[in-house]
Amino acid sequence: LQLPIGFEAGTRAEDLSLIEHSFSYYLNYRSDWALRVEGELAEGAFEWDLAAAPGYGFDANGETQRSPRVSARAFARPLRSLAGPQASFLESLAAGLFVGGGYAYGWDWDGSLRIRGPAGVRLFDTMRFEADRHHSYALAFGFEVGAVRLYWEGTRGGYFDVQAPVGERDLDDQTDSWHATLSWRIGGPDYDGRIYRERELAPLGPNVWELALRYANGDIDRDFYELGLTDYATSSQEFRTTTLTVSWYATRNLRISAEVARTQADDDIASLGFEGSDDVAIVRAQYRF
Repeated sequence: LQLPIGFEAGTRAEDLSLIEHSFSYYLNYRSDWALRVEGELAEGAFEWDLAAAPGYGFDANGETQRSPRVSARAFARPLRSLAGPQASFLESLAAGLFVGGGYAYGWDWDGSLRIRGPAGVRLFDTMRFEADRHHSYALAFGFEVGAVRLYWEGTRGGYFDVQAPVGERDLDDQTDSWHATLSWRIGGPDYDGRIYRERELAPLGPNVWELALRYANGDIDRDFYELGLTDYATSSQEFRTTTLTVSWYATRNLRISAEVARTQADDDIASLGFEGSDDVAIVRAQYRF
């Protein structure tokens, strides 16, 4: 099962407004065998899930991650009842407000931390390490008004009693990431971001366009370097991306996307050619069977 604790990380890749997930996906995403319970109230005005995993799963990069974990997630749209054909703009704005978040706690961590940018470029990469405990939490809030969605999401996490080459230390709340995303559908249905209702919605198309702009920032504490878990040639302590994506849903099965992204890093790392920035353009064709 997929075990995200945030909003974007819980969105399937084929349903993203952009081509790839942001940095938070690499900080809190997990797939594993799990026991999961979920529910919703008032047609999605409040949604929640609880999960427990035994620790035989994979991280966002497909690498093995050994750590039993429990997690909880909840999202609310408290003013959804204000929506309607006669609603004013302010009522529609209030009705589109959503807020939510999640928390995960695990023990006997055995894994690595690898954060990627557009086109899979590695921006932060540690050696595999062990920790007695770890946790992460996410917070998101935003608005959906008709064909426009704007939201912010932040993720923070940490590791306790880390076994490192130079000794043992806590890395509590040492991994931070946030992003802001604005998207607009042209010629298609309005957004319906209820996290479980997504499964019931038909794919977009035919002839629907979508524009999306995202700014993302990642900030990892320098203790990772001091503990010998990574180095400045491999990982940048802080990095950010600005991404613009245009998607055309030619049919309900075919989506063609073009994306341009600029990545900036505080440190001159090898994956960026030992320079502080990089630009990339991506074109992708996606077909749903």
